[in-house]
Amino acid sequence: MINRTKKYKAQEADAYPPIGMILKEYMQERRISAAAMGKKLGVTSSSFRAYFDRESLQMGIIWKISLALKHNFMAELGEQLPVRFITENEKKLLQQIEQKDLLIEKLENEIAVYRKVIVLK
Repeated sequence: MINRTKKYKAQEADAYPPIGMILKEYMQERRISAAAMGKKLGVTSSSFRAYFDRESLQMGIIWKISLALKHNFMAELGEQLPVRFITENEKKLLQQIEQKDLLIEKLENEIAVYRKVIVLK
């Protein structure tokens, strides 16, 4: 017998989070109606509500919904990956933090020197 279940739907240890449920919970928490979102996206409210039952959505749909709701669902999904991936922006931020930490350390050393000079006077 041939297994006809789609490979992407197979429940594995690294199964992806159901975007439909994430979207539904986000909208319920903020009391945003499917009719209002459907109108923003140019689809019927029933078509939009159908997204709630889907485990996956096309990237273009997630992109449009993210823009309409002003919420980064792509990043939210990325944060749920089992392995932490660092984006280019995060790398830049980490470098900036490291530079700031070095500057703070230098300034703290300078303050310590100034305090010693003041005490000596």
